[in-house]
Parts: sequence; structure tokens; C-alpha cells
Amino acid sequence: MLADLEKFSRRFSLAEVEKNQTGEIFQFDDRGSQLILSAPHSVRSFVCKKVKPADAFTGEIVSYLGENCNISTIVRKRFVPYKCMIQDFIAQQNLQNKSFLDFHGMRNDRPFDLAVGTGMITALNYKQELEFIRQLAEKYKIKIVFNHPDYRGGAGLCGRLQREYGSDKILQLEWRRDFRDFYSRPDIVCSQTVPFMRELIEYLRFGFRCK
Repeated sequence: MLADLEKFSRRFSLAEVEKNQTGEIFQFDDRGSQLILSAPHSVRSFVCKKVKPADAFTGEIVSYLGENCNISTIVRKRFVPYKCMIQDFIAQQNLQNKSFLDFHGMRNDRPFDLAVGTGMITALNYKQELEFIRQLAEKYKIKIVFNHPDYRGGAGLCGRLQREYGSDKILQLEWRRDFRDFYSRPDIVCSQTVPFMRELIEYLRFGFRCK
């Protein structure tokens, strides 16, 4: 697992990103699945009129899971000094009706490991999904919070797909850095983050169970 994650890390290294100045901003690896994993900040991006640092290791983990779980993925692969939103790419590819797990990174000083957001839609609409996630978090000893005000997802892909396309098939996952950094904390990533994600992917492989 670690060797594969490190293989992907070369794709998202600063030197590699800076060399990649042409072509698509987002890379869509289409494996024909209903569920898509997305990492919209796998490299630096231009957000709110300023440069946002990459959510480190999100692109590597999403790419690894996509390849190993045979699930489609969308990752940002190069930086551009202007606003370029993943939901626009999704619309261009006519993927609005797919299901999404949107993978992000949060600060490491939070007292929880994973924040799950339901965007603009009430958590009651995701009752089955959130209960399954709660059980997974308990199994893998992951401290979890639902709809934290900083990580609900209303301003990101989650909320935008809900508002613009009426989608109720997306959740935002915000992971603390030590649950993403497979160089510094391979024990956590390999024994908690990745197994958690694999089980969640299998549960949602054929779509959400929203009311």
C-alpha cells in the first residue's frame, strides 16, 4: 500500500505540478462507477481571490482508492491563477447525477479526526449513510463529527451540487492531516483511513440511500 501511495505522490509533488502547465486542470479517471471520489484541492488552487495551499495527500489517497477499488475519481492536477471550480468540470462531463464522496483536508489541531458534512441538506436525509459512517468510525477508532460549522460543505462541491442540480448524492469528508500523511503516520493511514474508506466505498458503490 505505501509503495503505491508514494508512487502517486510524485504526481502531486510541487515540482511535477509546476511542470504541468498545459492540458486539463482536473483529471477524470472514468472506471464506469456510479460513485466518484473527488479531491478538488489535491494541488494548490485559487479560491476566494487568493491561493489556497493543497490539501496534502488527498490526491494520492483518492487516486490509490480509485485504482484499488475500481472507482472513478476526479482530482485537480495543476494550478491556475484564477477561479476554476470542480462543479463546472463535473457539469461539462455531464456527471451531475453521479454520487460523490468529496475528499478534503483540515487543520491538525482539531480535536476530531474526520468531519462529515451534508452541505445544504439536513442530516436526516442521509440517515442511513451517516449511521453506517458512525459504525465505521467506531470500528476503526476514528473520532468523528457531523456537520461541524467549519466543515459542513455548503460552500464547496457538496453545497453547489445540491443547490445547482438538486443532487442529494454527495457527502464531504474532511480528514485531519495525520490521517492523510502516509509519510509521517503510515500506521494511521494504512490501518484506519484507507480501510475506513474502502468499506464506505463498497457501501456506496451503487449509490446513496437518501430519503
